[in-house]
Amino acid sequence: MGFVDDVLGDHSRSGFSGHLTAAIRDRALTSGMFKVVMGGAVSLAGAALLGRHWVTFVLDAIMIALAANFVNLLDRRPGRAIKAYALLHVLTVTSGYVFLRWFPPAEAAAVFGSAVAFAPRDLRERAMLGDTGANPLGASLGLSLVHLPLTPRLAALFALAALTLLSEFRSFGSIIDGNRVLRFLDELGRAET
Repeated sequence: MGFVDDVLGDHSRSGFSGHLTAAIRDRALTSGMFKVVMGGAVSLAGAALLGRHWVTFVLDAIMIALAANFVNLLDRRPGRAIKAYALLHVLTVTSGYVFLRWFPPAEAAAVFGSAVAFAPRDLRERAMLGDTGANPLGASLGLSLVHLPLTPRLAALFALAALTLLSEFRSFGSIIDGNRVLRFLDELGRAET
């Protein structure tokens, strides 16, 4: 789905509201709306594999979808999405271990290792993560987050929902550029332009 959006996508519309408006008012299926619908279906399928109560299943699916979207929203500059994903992954794993003596499955470690290995190429602008890479990174993060205890899991869900809503009104790029610490971290390791 990310590959379809990367290669065939019409990027004249952005944000959930832009794609929803195109679908309702213009009766046009944008590549972004295709990604929303299919990404939602994949998130539901991933949550269903956990075999939890239906309320938890719905919340897990929302968490996976929001995490995939969040990491994708950050993929506007080289290395930004990978840095955010890696930081959040480490915090999730650390929290999981402290609270539950839990480690993520080997698949999550493989995704993390792949992202770290890919980061230098992304930072030096020799390759691009794109939706093809950012969405799976975020979904993997979401799958790790749903294993946290209830309170931190709900806090993560609320934070992702709030950030998604914020992104409809303000770009994360402008927020990052307006904060010295975030700007420094964002530019760290990036190729000189």
